[in-house]
Amino acid sequence: MDKFFTFRILAIILLLPVIIIYGQTYYFDFINLDDNTYILFNPYVHSGFSWESFKWAWTSFSGPYFMPLTWVSYLLDSSIYGINPAGFHITNVILHGMNTLLIFYVLYRLTNKRIESWLVAILFTIHPQRVEAVAWVAERKELLAGFFGLITLAFYVKHIKWTSKQNKNYDNRYCLIAVIFYVFSLLAKPIWITLPFLLLLIDWWPSGRYKYLSVKTIILEKVPFFIVLFLFLFIHLFIVTNTDYAINPLTNISIEQRVENIPIIYITYLYKSIYPFNFTGYETYPLTKFSVWEIYCSFAVLTALILIVVANMSTKPHFLLGGLWFIGTLFPVIGVLGIGESVFITDRWTYLPHIGLFIAFVWGGVLLVTKINKFRPVIIFIVSLLFISYISSSFVQTSYWKNSHTFWAAVLSRDEKNHLAMYMLGKYLGESGDIRKAYELTLQAYQLSPQNPLYALEIGNYLINMDKAEEAWNYYNKLLTIQHNYLKLLLDVGKLAIYHNRFREAESFFNKVINKLSDESIMDKNFYEAHLYLAYAYLNLNKISEANNSINIYISGFRGNDELACANLIHSLSKFNTIPGSKNIMKQLNVCVKND
Repeated sequence: MDKFFTFRILAIILLLPVIIIYGQTYYFDFINLDDNTYILFNPYVHSGFSWESFKWAWTSFSGPYFMPLTWVSYLLDSSIYGINPAGFHITNVILHGMNTLLIFYVLYRLTNKRIESWLVAILFTIHPQRVEAVAWVAERKELLAGFFGLITLAFYVKHIKWTSKQNKNYDNRYCLIAVIFYVFSLLAKPIWITLPFLLLLIDWWPSGRYKYLSVKTIILEKVPFFIVLFLFLFIHLFIVTNTDYAINPLTNISIEQRVENIPIIYITYLYKSIYPFNFTGYETYPLTKFSVWEIYCSFAVLTALILIVVANMSTKPHFLLGGLWFIGTLFPVIGVLGIGESVFITDRWTYLPHIGLFIAFVWGGVLLVTKINKFRPVIIFIVSLLFISYISSSFVQTSYWKNSHTFWAAVLSRDEKNHLAMYMLGKYLGESGDIRKAYELTLQAYQLSPQNPLYALEIGNYLINMDKAEEAWNYYNKLLTIQHNYLKLLLDVGKLAIYHNRFREAESFFNKVINKLSDESIMDKNFYEAHLYLAYAYLNLNKISEANNSINIYISGFRGNDELACANLIHSLSKFNTIPGSKNIMKQLNVCVKND
């Protein structure tokens, strides 16, 4: 049979489980975990593809990542489908299918091993840990980064073939194209940041380039990749402001605890890679430390595995490549860097690491089968059962992502003490009108994690809706004692206090913002806005000199983007004309608007 024909048949077979497992997502809704922020409440995405929205996509540095290509993909979806979740899900499924084919193509071109390459691709496709990246619309960034990253590998493989031992005409044209697609990958999400190191691994095995090229030549051709790497590290670490984005910032966890958890995290990911039948959902980072014996046992197991792999690197190089690929590509997301969300284990972050791990599994498995040839039928039967179980589990786990209710209920069924799941399910029920149930769930979440300011805030909101204002303010006031950096939250609650004529509470909230920013020597919009509303609270408390001082501070830092807030405050202050000194304050406020 023609090799190309066989390759096409195997490629078609790869797409069948993609359709079987993820075809159901066509009927799924968005969920209230990032989907609402990225799409439902995003005016740029709602407006579709336009010059204004395109410009925004390339200049937005306030999200979790700098990811303009992901934003552009959402804009295109919105232009094609409208804000219809079915269309967004279809795009995710198509991207996953293309990534599967790319893995098969890249490995086959790199190794000339058709069956092994196909097994890696099918295992990657059907593995239950793929579900999160595909069924969750907000994880488009993982799929898109993977798509461009795999194209990068495809062109790098062409570069390897072009500069092989037989071809004396050394040419970097394909390598430069690979660099371009590497940039595209990082513009979708900077998750493939370790790709230059993967290229160095591939040069060792399976390509064996170190045998006929000098180390200097191999390293020099990677310089453009490393330049791109450091550029995006700078963008992410120093430009992207994602501290207010995370629900549970990792900075809340000490660096010592995060370092101690490294072996536990790696062993947990390895275990779930082999036994992925328990739904992960959203597993928050544990605030309490693991026991010493758990840390040491995990470290011992991880060390033993590394030593075994290193000892066999000359005869079984696939184990070393797979192990280093797995460890290296997981490292940026295991929490040591302290960036982003405090998630302990999450399936989506295995999208890149699993490729290397599955290479080790498949090549090692094929080697084992060739040695014990007489048990081949039994092994094939066991592998077939494993694949069927993976497909079945993936199908079931995909169904959990149907909507916010089914997702968070599934998370709670696995872990009944997951406080974030309680909060998010409560938020969904509250928005659906079931305030009582939402309040009960959020109260449970708060009792499990009383240091989370969002829980206290939401409980207060529910109590306000149930006409229990005094109880509500007992919870709002807890925001003043909880350690957190949600300054916008404090400002909003201060404004709510003004709305409810609770001016002493308002004074406390605005002063909290001012004091915190003063301690950090940051005089930004929040600082001046807090003084603006604090002046109103002071006037209601008959503290005229304090009000005058706050207004002067506000005017001194007025930047012109608070004209509406300033005008509204002037209107609200009109009843204070009879208070000595208030006319002077209002005169200054009018001046600040006229000067805009």
